[in-house]
Amino acid sequence: MSDKPPTIPRPPKPPARDAFRIVDLMGLIATLAVGFWLALPMMERRDFFPSAVLLLGAVSAWGPLILILERFRRRRPIRSGKLLWLVTGLAAWMLWPPALVRHVAFQKADPGLSLVCFTYVVPLSGLLLTGALALGGRLHDRKGWRTPWREAFGRWLALAWSSLGVYVLYTLYRGDLFGP
Repeated sequence: MSDKPPTIPRPPKPPARDAFRIVDLMGLIATLAVGFWLALPMMERRDFFPSAVLLLGAVSAWGPLILILERFRRRRPIRSGKLLWLVTGLAAWMLWPPALVRHVAFQKADPGLSLVCFTYVVPLSGLLLTGALALGGRLHDRKGWRTPWREAFGRWLALAWSSLGVYVLYTLYRGDLFGP
């Protein structure tokens, strides 16, 4: 017989949870205020679809700032929910500057071409990316642990973008199949 006691394997450690901080709340509120400011003329005309796109885009715009910093700090790949948040946030950062300059410097209330592209392309890309990740089995919790808030928020944001993408698809099909 051996003198050593049998070794008992330890269960794997749950992933480190990222806590919701006051900086996150302040960033979300600030970007949402910019979204309301951009969407206000459309809300006054009761044009709710572009308003919803701009508000979701505002919430998405906060994502690249915190997600890229987290990626470089932790040196881990970005998971699916965060990836969806990053993609829509990068779209906001790429397409909103001309719209903001148009709105502030030129005092034009009508949306420019960049906002029109943002209104129709980002919901469709959110729908396509969410569908591809879901079909590929990448939209699930790993090993049943609680999901960190940024991952869960990215998934909920992807669901909202996907619902707007379904509406865009509906309008495209309706226009092509049944005329204007």
